[in-house]
Amino acid sequence: MPSRSVSPMDYDRKSSRRSPDAVDEDRDRRRDDREEDREDRDRRRDAGRDDRRARSEERSDDRRRKPRGDLMTMSNEEVAFILGRGGSTKRKIENVSGASLDLDERALELDIVGTATQRARAKEYVNFILDQRTGDVNIDLSVSRPDLTVVEIPEECVGFVMGRQGSVLRGLEEEWGTLMFFAKSRQTKSGPTEKLAIFGSRRGRRGAELKVMSAVEHKNPGFFTANNELKHPLKDVPSEEDGEDDDWGYETRQLGEDEFSYALGAKGSTRKKLAAASGCILEFVGTLAVMSGDAKSRARCHDYLSWLLLQRTSPRMEVDITGRDDVITIHVPSECMGMITGRRGEALRQLEKETRTFCFSNGTVPDTKDEYLLIFGADKRRCQEAKEIVMERVRRDQARGGLSYRNEQRYRRDDRRDDRRDDRRDDRRRDDRGRRDDRGSRDYDRGGRDYDRGGRGRDDRSGRDYDRRARSRSPARRY
Repeated sequence: MPSRSVSPMDYDRKSSRRSPDAVDEDRDRRRDDREEDREDRDRRRDAGRDDRRARSEERSDDRRRKPRGDLMTMSNEEVAFILGRGGSTKRKIENVSGASLDLDERALELDIVGTATQRARAKEYVNFILDQRTGDVNIDLSVSRPDLTVVEIPEECVGFVMGRQGSVLRGLEEEWGTLMFFAKSRQTKSGPTEKLAIFGSRRGRRGAELKVMSAVEHKNPGFFTANNELKHPLKDVPSEEDGEDDDWGYETRQLGEDEFSYALGAKGSTRKKLAAASGCILEFVGTLAVMSGDAKSRARCHDYLSWLLLQRTSPRMEVDITGRDDVITIHVPSECMGMITGRRGEALRQLEKETRTFCFSNGTVPDTKDEYLLIFGADKRRCQEAKEIVMERVRRDQARGGLSYRNEQRYRRDDRRDDRRDDRRDDRRRDDRGRRDDRGSRDYDRGGRDYDRGGRGRDDRSGRDYDRRARSRSPARRY
């Protein structure tokens, strides 16, 4: 066999091959380099962690050495109680007092920052909350305070006002931005009533006060009202930020039972609508409507309430809006008015809820087929928003060829009827397919049963028939 010639390239490949020892040395070197890089990263990470810990401890030491405000030391349980679920209690104290609370959970310290008045109020509120955790809240009620309103609650209504585990009071605090406690006073003797202390701004205290009075009057009729008025006038103690010379106050209006139900609405929806549109606090203490706020908001609320009650008895409204600055007028085609109001006014009620306005139709435009739609509200921006929504709905309705609300509802009912008919047809088809499958299996089983019957044979039947004939023979008569 001839020998294969070796080319110069083969010599180059052989000479370029490395020994196994050299390969192992390179692998060990790369492994050592990776370990060194890993150790360097660990050292840098540890150094950064130590620096951050040192800076954190330094800031904590600075806070201990130089607090920005008034410093309060607490226990672990007190810190958790002041913080509340998700920080809710801490936020309420900040909102009511106006101060800023810096709670250090590691150092168990509370730093209160703000003006002297804000810091003093925040410290009092914190102490009241901590007293509530261990027992009664003791408050000096003999001194008039600009941030305090006291409501007398009969003992049989205390649980009703508090709710389960204080849920009703907590809800009122969230709604009106207040802090509320059932307080004990060393200066006054306890009687058949409990004293509910409400802390907060004047508007927040008044809203929470009227809400509690409404609940108590519902539970215990005649406790707050008599002869179509309040038994005791509401006390208005202005705070420093409210001013002494403003026109804040309240008015009352007695309603009949039917008027009260109509003005209240389902779950208080109509009352909330009037209050939001007018910017006035509106509550019903029994059947007595109490409107509280400045003079303009009270006047708006009184007018809106009067027009609402007029809608109850008058099929067509004609309201004089001359000189009013809280209304926007829109001309709506008559064929589109049904679409704007909706079935039983549902669409218009939803618009009022979204824009915080009060809307109703006010007769026809002279020499046209249009109708007036009035949009009332204390916030002009909200009124303009409601106007844009209405005009967009009118344009969309006219683009569809003037499809009115009633026709639209009829077409929707027809579509739903067709859909239900199609669904029933599909269900019958599926049932028919299922019956066919079942019928085939039943036929197969039936055939098997017939085969079994045939297996028993006619002899059995003939035997039974024979026995039957034998049994049917009547005995011989005896004469």
